[in-house]
Amino acid sequence: MDCGGGGYGADLLGRYRSGVQHRIVTVGSDGSALADPIDLPGAEAEAHALTQLMEGLGHTVVPLIGPEAATATQVLGSLLGQPFRFVHISAHGVHQLQHRDGALRSGVVLSDGLLITAAEIEAMEAVPELVFLNCCHLGVVVGGTPQGNRLAASLAQHLIGIGVRCVVVAGWAVSDALAAQFGQVFYEALLRDNQPFGEAVFRARKALWDTAPDDVTWGAFQAYGDPAWQAEAGGSGRGTAPATDTPHASVEELLDERSRH
Repeated sequence: MDCGGGGYGADLLGRYRSGVQHRIVTVGSDGSALADPIDLPGAEAEAHALTQLMEGLGHTVVPLIGPEAATATQVLGSLLGQPFRFVHISAHGVHQLQHRDGALRSGVVLSDGLLITAAEIEAMEAVPELVFLNCCHLGVVVGGTPQGNRLAASLAQHLIGIGVRCVVVAGWAVSDALAAQFGQVFYEALLRDNQPFGEAVFRARKALWDTAPDDVTWGAFQAYGDPAWQAEAGGSGRGTAPATDTPHASVEELLDERSRH
């Protein structure tokens, strides 16, 4: 887990509102607005499933899912109109795409073709503590080089730099079913069991490895930020991992662990 950045401090704490303790926004867009769209039927289904999970755990969720709801007007209106503690987005991502004003930008494509970038997250009333970006088919291949990892790293670094505590972002196109499983296990560990961020990521990766070890989706989700951060500060957590289950801080650590068995 990349703990680089750490650019949060007094400014972030000053912008945090106790009233956002249980407020989450979920965004799901199928990418139909792209000039050469790649259908993402799993994006909306994932957002619906996670919304149901989070509401079942007692959180207030604002779902912006589908072509009518996941527009720039709706999403920006929600993000800028009220504070959210967590932001989860399932959609297309693009890296260095020429925008309408001619500038090259990286971000998440909404249902009307406009982008959400780190700048929009920074403009929120309170910078969210967690941002999860499941951005499938991240950009195009330029000069034979896939752009997905570049988008993942670029967005994550910007988000950490503006004060987001933890970021999960997909580094390449992923299996819909496994991506949904990752989100389910991750949020159950984080929100239901109050496990630290690093442990929640590890549990989700392990679940995917156990389900489909030949599919690299388990390694696609890159984690940035503070491994020890918890959704409920100071909580002991339920369902604590056995002493033999040491949280892994990176994909490499998990691979090393697997190679010893």
